[in-house]
Amino acid sequence: MEFKLSVDFERLHEFRQLCAELKAVLTNAPPCPARWPSAADAPPPTAKSIEAVAVFMVARLYVELSYQAQTTNRAGFITVPGLGLLDESFQPLFGEDDLPGKLLVTAGWLKPENDGWFCERFAKLNANLAGNYTSREVKGAAASALERGKHQVAHQAAQQAMLLAPETFKRRDQTPILGADVQRLMVAIKTIDNALKLPGRTASSYTETLIADAAAVVESKTQEQLREFYVWLATNREHPRVPKTTEQILADFEQLCAAAEISLKK
Repeated sequence: MEFKLSVDFERLHEFRQLCAELKAVLTNAPPCPARWPSAADAPPPTAKSIEAVAVFMVARLYVELSYQAQTTNRAGFITVPGLGLLDESFQPLFGEDDLPGKLLVTAGWLKPENDGWFCERFAKLNANLAGNYTSREVKGAAASALERGKHQVAHQAAQQAMLLAPETFKRRDQTPILGADVQRLMVAIKTIDNALKLPGRTASSYTETLIADAAAVVESKTQEQLREFYVWLATNREHPRVPKTTEQILADFEQLCAAAEISLKK
């Protein structure tokens, strides 16, 4: 496993800020009152020695982010335990302290996000390190297949709808579904079936629950959101987290759609 780091990272604002924070720590100056434990009797640090420590910190950060990408499936994201492991790796320099992580956050290498922190610079260069990474080529092929098959799916969905009893088409609140809304939900069911590579459906498999769940999905999402989700599903159907039936997909749609949106940001 190899990570990518910009060759001119030492000229970045975040690197210069990290050097400034380190200098404050090593000289016991504001805004960081802590001292480097091993520097009690050492001469004042030079600019070169500070830069060397900063380079080491960035390298160690990228190593930990590489491992985190494998477990979180999101390049650039580090969890609270992950930041703790990073701090431990700096113990020979800083002792048993969470100061290194704080310095990286203060300098701008890491930004708070949800239940952890995110390094945008790492993510831009190392998206391929995510455990569930899908290349642009694979995503593009899935999108092309979806586009090529949309007219056939629409035709099949319309035919299947005519085989179902009108009273089947009801929302969760039991209000009737009419006209174009029927076609949209039938297309959604058929498209998800295809993405999961499931066999054709019989009329009896279109249950009231399936219809109601599909209606809730298509009425809450735009066509573009649905299209992106279908592409994500087609490229991630083998993942253990992804349900293997359309019924489960639609019932758990909000959580899966959130996962798809995160994945598509890579």
